[in-house]
This record gives sequence, C-alpha cells and structure tokens, in this order.
Amino acid sequence: MSSLKVALVTGASRGIGLSISQMLVSLGYKVYGISRNPENCNYKNELFHLIACDLSNAKHLDQLLDRIPEKKEISLLIHNAGVAYFSPVEELSSEKIRELVNLHITAPMLLTSQLTRILKQNQGRIVFIGSVAGKEISPWGNVYASLKAGIHHFARELFAELRKFGVKVHLIIPDITKTDFYNR
Repeated sequence: MSSLKVALVTGASRGIGLSISQMLVSLGYKVYGISRNPENCNYKNELFHLIACDLSNAKHLDQLLDRIPEKKEISLLIHNAGVAYFSPVEELSSEKIRELVNLHITAPMLLTSQLTRILKQNQGRIVFIGSVAGKEISPWGNVYASLKAGIHHFARELFAELRKFGVKVHLIIPDITKTDFYNR
C-alpha cells in the first residue's frame, strides 16, 4: 500500500460533500470529488480534483474510474451524492423516480462493486451518508426516504460482507442539515 492517501467523494461540490472533501484535504488526502456541476464549486486546492460525472447516468458511471489516475490507491470511498424531490409519489414523473433510484441505490452499489477489490488491497473504508428520512415516515418524501432506507440496509450488509477483509464500512445518518439541499 502506497503512502499516498486517495479518497473518492461523490456529491463533492457543495454541502456535506464539500465539507468532507475540505476536511480530507486538511488531513493530507488527495480527493477526487464527483459532481454533476463542478463549475459551481469555488473551492480550489492542489489536492482537490473535481470530476464532472452524472452518477444517475449509467454511461458516465461506467467511465468514471478510468478518469482517476490513482484509482488503485483509493482507500476511502464516500457515497454522499443525492437529490430529493419532495412531493406525493403520484406527482413524481417516471423520469424523476428513475433519477432518484439511479443516484441513491444503483450508483453507490455499482461504484462499490467496481472498487471493492482495490479497497480490500488497501484495507480501505466505505462511508455512506444516509438520512434520518430513511428511518422515519415522510409524507412528502416517500421515494427518497425508501431509497435511503435501502442504502442503509446495503451498508449494513456490506459491513458484514467486507469486515473479514479489513474493509471498514460506516453509515452516517444525519438529520436535516443547513445546506442548500432542501432549497433546490
């Protein structure tokens, strides 16, 4: 294992993901931050590299790791990307539901699958940023809350699967945070 510490953070251009990225940079990590709109991020640091990628797009996701020169050095994967549409399920279009499923379930599962061998070699860590919505009844966020509950369960199952290989899996379940997430 190299002395270079490399992290991959999804949803890294603002909010929780940007704060996590800044903290990791301060700890000496080279951070590859994934963002749908990296041009909206004002944070600059030689250890922080934003990559434009729409994780809800299967083609973008399949090509993502080829864009990271130090992918074999990744020892920390943080699943933070998210979007929410708060309305009754009958008012959500099929397109919005697919976007939510792809971003909150499919992308974390596929990215984890693609990086598991590397994380085993590097005795790495996987962190899932969940939501209290995945534990509580939400009358206007049914789909979002259900998907968060699903990723909570995936994280717990992954913990049981990977612990014997030295890979640590963490699930963080924040309550509502003071970011622009709920204002979009």
